[in-house]
Amino acid sequence: MHDDTLKKEEHSEKNRRMADSSFKNNDLQEAARLYELSIKNNSNNVKALNNLAALSEELGDQNKAEYLYKRACNLPGPSAADKLKLHQNLASAQEKNGKVNAALWTYQSATKIEGFTKSTIAFNYLDLLQSIHLTSFEAGIFASLAVLFNIVGIDNDALARVYFSQIALKPAKATHTKKDYPALVLDIIESDQIALSLLSNSLISNHIIEKTIITIRQKFIASILSNNYNKTHQAFLTALKKQCKLNDFIYLIDKKELSSVEKLKLKNLKESSAIKTDARLILESYSEKKIINSLKSPYPLDDQSPTQQKKEITPTIFLKSKTIIQDFYESNPYPTWTSKPKHSESTLNQLFKTLNLKQAPPNNNILVAGCGTGRHAIQIALTYPHAKIIGLDVSQASLQYAKNKRDEYEILNLEFIHGDLNDILSLNMEFSLIECVGVLHHLQDPLKGGQAILSALEDGGIAKIGLYSAYARTPIADLTNLASENGIPFTPSNLEKIRNLAIQNYKYKRTNEIVNSQDFFSRNGCMDLFFNPLEKAFTIRDIHSFVRTLNCEFAGFENGGQKESPALRKFNDRSNMDSLFYAWELFENLNQNFFSEMYLFWLKPIRK
Repeated sequence: MHDDTLKKEEHSEKNRRMADSSFKNNDLQEAARLYELSIKNNSNNVKALNNLAALSEELGDQNKAEYLYKRACNLPGPSAADKLKLHQNLASAQEKNGKVNAALWTYQSATKIEGFTKSTIAFNYLDLLQSIHLTSFEAGIFASLAVLFNIVGIDNDALARVYFSQIALKPAKATHTKKDYPALVLDIIESDQIALSLLSNSLISNHIIEKTIITIRQKFIASILSNNYNKTHQAFLTALKKQCKLNDFIYLIDKKELSSVEKLKLKNLKESSAIKTDARLILESYSEKKIINSLKSPYPLDDQSPTQQKKEITPTIFLKSKTIIQDFYESNPYPTWTSKPKHSESTLNQLFKTLNLKQAPPNNNILVAGCGTGRHAIQIALTYPHAKIIGLDVSQASLQYAKNKRDEYEILNLEFIHGDLNDILSLNMEFSLIECVGVLHHLQDPLKGGQAILSALEDGGIAKIGLYSAYARTPIADLTNLASENGIPFTPSNLEKIRNLAIQNYKYKRTNEIVNSQDFFSRNGCMDLFFNPLEKAFTIRDIHSFVRTLNCEFAGFENGGQKESPALRKFNDRSNMDSLFYAWELFENLNQNFFSEMYLFWLKPIRK
């Protein structure tokens, strides 16, 4: 009996290896047959189960893939590293099948496997948590967030978003208390070192928490003024002060609150020094000016101001004249960010192969055109450590922050240059990859910018483009009309009032999409979101025309294949482009917030 088992296991492995070879050679039907034989001989052959699952995904049978990954995960034999890979595969399959709760459970199970904190699965788990809207406090998820917080390199800005959304929901579980909601939230934050750290160091992008901490601050002032402030809250107020500086004092302050702040300034506190300290921290959480007209930089934790920075980044290689967009971003460096971006080391060859290209051009140069404050350029530099990265932007203020963060992370393969992407050829460099996400729609002539980008690509190079969707920008127009109806001019001087109006009307049309945007929670982000002086939104038809005019091969859209959308088209696909764009147009008509982040796609110039 033992010998028979050994023979079956040997046959199973032999068939599995043959199947792997067929799979590699794209003989998918033969690979499937051999994997089935392998599993028939040994139902515990983890590699055969996993590889047949991957093949099933390739063949479009997502349900079978999920079933096979689940079988593989439940087997006792694999190493911890292999278990993590299997859990990742299962969670990904469950996401594709729309089973978000099942995927969350799989990720939570993975947190208990040795090595989780050093695996990319942790970052993917956070990505999923960010992409969904949890409507109740989940103790298991909240506990797993503490595990994520201790992972080196985790995106704390993203973590803060999820963490505080759970804190906002947690008081609903506290059924045996007479405390009001703000008091419950205050208790939670003050007893949670992770919450205090995130409040200090990361942008808090939850409107319920924002309203709550504003209320808490107002109550503290009232208590001090009425001589009824009996307990110090120094840790919370220190964190709040840093949060307000980080978001550039964006919270709305009405006349009543301003009056209370003035009274607090004048109050002669004879109480304990602890209360005096709290009063000082409260005052420091307010801006001295109602509107900040000086340079607005997202300086996070080190209390640096622009005057303390070194002025020179790199010589201006080319910039013909100052533009309206340059003026805007000098005053509003964008985006506001603090945490090291998520990344997983890779190569350009790997990227090109995922897009169905044989290999990347040999020079390994990458340009991030319109890099702003450097977050994406730094992410690219960390992802491709063997490539040379150039970050290009028209704003010196943005580039200064980018350089500071680059030096903080000790990144050696990234250089920043002050210049205009329309004059890329002045760099005298060719690039294997150019990423230009969220930039062309802020140019007078986006097509000219696209031509400039493509002209700087080495033969065989590709460009990644991100453009605003007209459908996705509709909520901004709706909010503009709502402001007008409420007698609020839609101007930067009314930014705080406009934000407050959006929060109050969270359920009005698609206003929630604005309030749920990360940009909504910082002054510079809101300025870019609402008041960019030059902006063109695109439709699917516009992009189709854009691609044809530029004479390019098209791959995209990046999130294709999700939520029953048309599939991601890769390069060297000979299917009809008109049909593809028509299918996307129909889909977006029915799913108008699908491209809320932007249309993301790749272009490869057709050269003779």
